[in-house]
Amino acid sequence: MRNVILPFVSAAALVSGCGSTDPELEFGSGDYYQALYGEAALDEVRNPVVVIHGILGARLYDPETEKIVWGAFTSQSVDPNEAEGAALIGLPLDPPRSAFDYDPADERVIADGPLGKIEIDVGFDVLEVGVYSDILNSLGVGGYADEVVQPPGPDYASDHFTCHTFFYDWRRDNVENAIQLGKFLQQKRVEVVDSARAKIAKLRAENTEKSNYEASRLERWLDKGFKFDLVAHSMGGLVARYFLRYGQQDLPADGSAPEVTWAGAEDIDRLIIIGTPSFGSMLALVRLVDGFDPGPILPTFRPGLLGSMPALYQLLPRSRHRLVRNTDGEAIDVDLLDPDLWVENRWGLLSDDAARYRRWLQPNVATRAERDQRAETWVRWCLNRTRAFYNAMDSMPTRECPAQITLFAGTSEPTLGSCILETDDETGRLRPIFEGEHLEVVGDGTVPRYSALADERQGTTGRQRFVSPIPWHHEVFLPADHIELTRHPTFVDMMLWQLVEEPVRPITDAR
Repeated sequence: MRNVILPFVSAAALVSGCGSTDPELEFGSGDYYQALYGEAALDEVRNPVVVIHGILGARLYDPETEKIVWGAFTSQSVDPNEAEGAALIGLPLDPPRSAFDYDPADERVIADGPLGKIEIDVGFDVLEVGVYSDILNSLGVGGYADEVVQPPGPDYASDHFTCHTFFYDWRRDNVENAIQLGKFLQQKRVEVVDSARAKIAKLRAENTEKSNYEASRLERWLDKGFKFDLVAHSMGGLVARYFLRYGQQDLPADGSAPEVTWAGAEDIDRLIIIGTPSFGSMLALVRLVDGFDPGPILPTFRPGLLGSMPALYQLLPRSRHRLVRNTDGEAIDVDLLDPDLWVENRWGLLSDDAARYRRWLQPNVATRAERDQRAETWVRWCLNRTRAFYNAMDSMPTRECPAQITLFAGTSEPTLGSCILETDDETGRLRPIFEGEHLEVVGDGTVPRYSALADERQGTTGRQRFVSPIPWHHEVFLPADHIELTRHPTFVDMMLWQLVEEPVRPITDAR
């Protein structure tokens, strides 16, 4: 089943038979959601929810120096353009043998919590900018209490167990983090069961008609078994979707597409994806080649630093969609994942300007020639790993997906969709240009609409029916940008409907 919900359509129509609201309540206000979902929010017999942030979405911290590596731009943060800061923010240029080799506990820099805000030091004042707290606050209206961010909502005791945040090192390979997601769900399953049993014992001790009734409902819920509902923003949707397809499985060594088993559906009932670049984003190429300059009062993140992060390569757009043009504006066949293209034209981490970062990221490598060779090996690994990741994510499944997947995508912002490849007159090297006519497409300002949908019609001619490797259950298009999607009233309304009031589906064999 697949339903398309058009922009501006309120999900209130879906729940009109389940509750009523005061006509004077403003759509999208806290009182509005409380009137709709307040009573249902008190019921804990439902799927626990796990929130998954996107790239940049977790705070990175170095316990050794007590410095914030990412998440604040204050005296307590590091400078990405100095040797010490670059070595902390960047990753060592050392390709792993397997995704199973990664253990966050062995790393110096850790993701120590979801990024609810970014702190920016402006003179003597610290400006706080909200980031992912919008999702957690919206869930709070539905009665979901997170362990880290305490949103407004019902006043639950410490034994509440319905909401968790999976925070991860967003610089790393998405498959590594998908494996960590599986371990996280296993851990939370144990915690949920323990918390539910403790609450049952507490309710039985009260020994009232109401408490015994609630205890019996929780007992039946545990006996039946439960799954998790996942709410994933941006790149977090790629992590969640890989786990849903393959569970805790690494990519095949030969780069081929593994069989889609839907192993993750043993743990996942619903997956809500918000603004995920399922077919990549041209902005990833911009960041890898030109760097990231967030503003006049913030530090610049250079390509030599960003090129150490596998996750950024795994956000590059698909070459088969013909998004590269020549200087005449004609689409040309260029494989953006071809390592020789990057090496011969010295893009990103391999550029002359990135020499100091290659030195800072490899402090124990004595000569520049060896550093340059190791950096080339790293870039080749990242691009080949990305190709294998895309093969796994883009293959058409032959089995029906047991989980329900919903997309929320923005369609109101001009979004970079293509680039121009030109030859530099001085060096003779090719370089991508991101300014010009007709390079923008419809999207959320970061992710094109076709990419959020994983729409294979991109780059083809003639009118065809929609084809995607993702078996969507709902697609919802909203007039909002990449971050505003998480606070748009229709998104909040429909998310709460699915999580709070839509009936929990029966547990079935995932495969």
